Amino acid sequence: MKFPCKYIRYFDQELHTDFILIALELCDMSLAMWMQDKCKRQLAKICHREILMQCSKGLAYLHEKKIIHRDIKPENILIVVDTTNGKVCVKISDFGLCKQLPVEKTSFTLTSHSGSYGWQAPEVLRFVAKNQAETLLKNEL
Repeated sequence: MKFPCKYIRYFDQELHTDFILIALELCDMSLAMWMQDKCKRQLAKICHREILMQCSKGLAYLHEKKIIHRDIKPENILIVVDTTNGKVCVKISDFGLCKQLPVEKTSFTLTSHSGSYGWQAPEVLRFVAKNQAETLLKNEL
C-alpha cells in the first residue's frame, strides 16, 4: 500500500433526516489517544516535533487558503503510521465548524462563539464572557 497523502480520503456520504454520515479513511489514532498513552508504544520512536511540525504546516496551508478551522483540538488531529518504515502522517480532521474568509478579508469579526469547550481561543472566551456580562446587565435593568 502506498503511504497515505496529507489529506483524509473521502469515500461517501449518506443523508438522514437529522444528520449526515460521512465515510472517511480509517486512521491509526488521534493525537488525543497518543497523548493519553494509549498508542505511545506504537509511536515510541516518533518525535513530538514531527507531529507538531506537520500540524503547523497543515494549519498554515489552511490559512493560506483563507480557511479557519475553529475546532483544533487533539481529537481532531489524526495520525497514520506507515508500518513498513514507521513514518508518520498527521492529518487535520472535522471541518464541521470551519469558515472560509472572503478573498478581500484577512480576519473575521467575532459575532458568535464556536469550537469545543476547553479548546476555544482566548479571544473567543473573552467574547463569550463579555456577551454574558452584557446579557446579565440588560436583565437587571
